Amino acid sequence: MKINQVINRPILTEKSTSLLKNNFYMFKVDKNANKYQIKAALEKLYPVKVAEVKVVNRQGKVRKVGRKQVITYSAVKQWALENNIKVIQPHNPSEIASILNEKNINLNIVAAYGYILKKDILDIPQYGTLNVHTSLLPKYRGASPIESALKAGDEITGSTIMLMDEKMDHGPIITQEILPIQADDDQYTLFEKLSIHGGTLLASTIVPWVSGEISPKEQDHDKASYCYKIEKSDGNISNDTDIEKIRKYKAFKRWPGVFFFDNGKRIKVTEAECTEMKFNIISVIPEGKNEMSYQQYLQNKST
Repeated sequence: MKINQVINRPILTEKSTSLLKNNFYMFKVDKNANKYQIKAALEKLYPVKVAEVKVVNRQGKVRKVGRKQVITYSAVKQWALENNIKVIQPHNPSEIASILNEKNINLNIVAAYGYILKKDILDIPQYGTLNVHTSLLPKYRGASPIESALKAGDEITGSTIMLMDEKMDHGPIITQEILPIQADDDQYTLFEKLSIHGGTLLASTIVPWVSGEISPKEQDHDKASYCYKIEKSDGNISNDTDIEKIRKYKAFKRWPGVFFFDNGKRIKVTEAECTEMKFNIISVIPEGKNEMSYQQYLQNKST
């Protein structure tokens, strides 16, 4: 499979500082797990002072976790606070344009910010607005590229850094890099791998992009495919073949999980073994009951 553009990841040095003279801004959304891509990129960029970083964090509710109700911030905000980096939290997108113009920003990075950013905002920085996407665009535009790749049984996936336009995952590609999908990968492992993979690719793309070493390449829009927002009902494996069950189990392991119906009651599969293309259920939670082994469930049915 041909990738539009793959770059060798450069070693970032102090000399890179001169390439980014103003601020490096980032947008993200608290609830989306792709925030770890940005954290991975920040951790690689910041130690060598490639750019002055300011984090723009979507305004959200303060989360309190655990019995002691400890205030918990997003991964990016927490990282910024620990490194004494200013965090800006506008209440709505209309405030963003004035912030960018005031600060003379030359590059934006957007990762699952949660708001639609209009062209007048995307075009403010000299070097545009870049976005990290966890697929090899134009394949799997949309909300669930990781789950869609696993559900389809794909052998490869990857990360794409694109120059954003107003359409969803439509802009020209800056860089792409393949990541093989291993036989034992699932929603947890592939998400973690792609978070680091995408963040690292982003970190290595910024300097050659602003220095003019990379030219954007238009996506082949005729080959575009789309993935939808995952719903709870997508985990239904009642009428699936073993191969379909295995793929759904891997794709939806974190959420929504997989389940089947037995005499009208919903049975959630909590653990399964996938061997020789066979889907072997190990434990379940029958509707209205506690978790039990699948063998126990079958025994209870027969009595």
